[in-house]
Order: sequence, then structure tokens, then C-alpha cells
Amino acid sequence: MTDKYLDLFRVPKCPDDLKNHRIVQQVAPGLDENAIAGFFGIDSIDNVVAIRTNSNTAHFYAIEKSAGIGVLPTFAVARGAPVIPLDIGHRLLSGHLAYLSPRCAQDAAPRSHNRLAQKYFDPKIHPWFRDEFIIRAN
Repeated sequence: MTDKYLDLFRVPKCPDDLKNHRIVQQVAPGLDENAIAGFFGIDSIDNVVAIRTNSNTAHFYAIEKSAGIGVLPTFAVARGAPVIPLDIGHRLLSGHLAYLSPRCAQDAAPRSHNRLAQKYFDPKIHPWFRDEFIIRAN
């Protein structure tokens, strides 16, 4: 969401307010298409979706160009995106790292990858991976 979008539609304060907004939805394998409907507390978001895309870039660009409100990771702001983060009380995603077999945990390469992933997602180094909401990155 951008300043231009806010001038037209105002800031939503809670999920219920989002029913009066245009939504940009990303659909892709691994993404729960029904998550946003559950977020709104409705059966279908078909009447509020302005744009539905299967591309990260198109999704981000549509939000950046004021086509509507969409779900972005908090690090989008840290990367310099001219979007305005909203905290309306929901967190949608979490991540985890899994090994294919217990033996992998003993091998040097998977352990090295694990350490690298821990470094990249360390909330002490990268504040956008913290549990609390980040308005603007430092």
C-alpha cells in the first residue's frame, strides 16, 4: 500500500475494514489461497480481489503501484520499497528448516547450510525477522 492508495481508501484499522479495500492476491504452489479469506473472516475473497497473480514480482509491483493492499514480508520496507506497512494484528507466515533424513544432520554440508540459514534469518542481525511488527527498518 502506498500514500497514493491511502489518499483514496484510507487506512484500514482491522481485518474487517479490509472488505472495503482492493486486495492484491498472490497464488502459487505452497501458498494457502484461503488464508486471506480466513483472515477476513469470509468464505471467499473473490469480490474484493483487484488483482490475482502467480508472480512475486508482479504481486510486489501491483502493491507498489497502488493497485491495492497485499501481503508482503516485513523486509520489503527494509529493501527500500515505497510501501506503507500496516499492523492490523495478523501474522501469516513462519518458516522452518527440515532435514530429509536424520543422518543429514550429522553430515558437514547440511550443518553448514543450517548455520548459513541461521545467520541469514537471525533477528538480531536482520530486524525484519523478529516476531514483533516493524514499521520502518533501522
